[in-house]
Amino acid sequence: MELQLGRVLELGDSYGRPTATPWTPQQTETYETAWQHWRDLALEVQAAVTQHATEQDKPRFGVEAAVRTKARHPDPVAAWKHAGPGQDCAVAADRIVAAR
Repeated sequence: MELQLGRVLELGDSYGRPTATPWTPQQTETYETAWQHWRDLALEVQAAVTQHATEQDKPRFGVEAAVRTKARHPDPVAAWKHAGPGQDCAVAADRIVAAR
């Protein structure tokens, strides 16, 4: 999700403000597509956080804080240690966040 937000910000920086320099239709479409993709991912994450907090009977704020911390400061060593056969580190990292 952070990569998608980074793409949106990168496009905005590259194109400039649309009020200062009008964007071409292609620039507008590219930006809007990236923005919508980021928003869709953000909605999915928020729904997953809410569902997990409800299922685990934990405060939503705490679950969201754990997810944010994990997303911003991943620990690949811990993820690797928790990975089972055939699983990559991303799956294991999700388990670590879910266990908190």
